[in-house]
Amino acid sequence: MSMEEGITFTKEKAEAFRDAYVDALQQGKDTFTFEGKGVFIDYAKYMCEHLVNAGLLDKS
Repeated sequence: MSMEEGITFTKEKAEAFRDAYVDALQQGKDTFTFEGKGVFIDYAKYMCEHLVNAGLLDKS
């Protein structure tokens, strides 16, 4: 069994993640790729909320 490597978020990386999420959302996509990993739009929405709560993203 192998473990997939996760993403460690910095403030800059969190902003890039949100930008990729917004771009995919505006294009009507269900998924997008971030740092070589496939991300579902629904998951990204909650991930962005978590990043705001963690202080890595500003509310906007």
